[in-house]
Amino acid sequence: MVRSYSAREFNRDTAGAKRAAEDGPVYVTDRGRPSHVLLSIAEYERLVAAGAAAAGDPARGSASRPPTLLDLLGSDAAAADVDLPLERFDDVPAPVDLDEFLD
Repeated sequence: MVRSYSAREFNRDTAGAKRAAEDGPVYVTDRGRPSHVLLSIAEYERLVAAGAAAAGDPARGSASRPPTLLDLLGSDAAAADVDLPLERFDDVPAPVDLDEFLD
């Protein structure tokens, strides 16, 4: 079961949040938006181990970071053979005056 604590509730009842984390992730919110997640050490170690197992697959990133666009593009052998000719575009459009719309 996922539980959520506001930052104020978390500060008042840290022990309760730790107990709740034994049953699943505890989201700590700041101004109504999730800002942190509290996990049991067993769940954290499981996630780290899963990330380490996926480290051999560049499309999945690593335990410390999500995959980058370069990882994703470089992970497909068929995509590596695609020649993508790109031309430089030097024509810069004229600036647009939007002052009349801002009044």
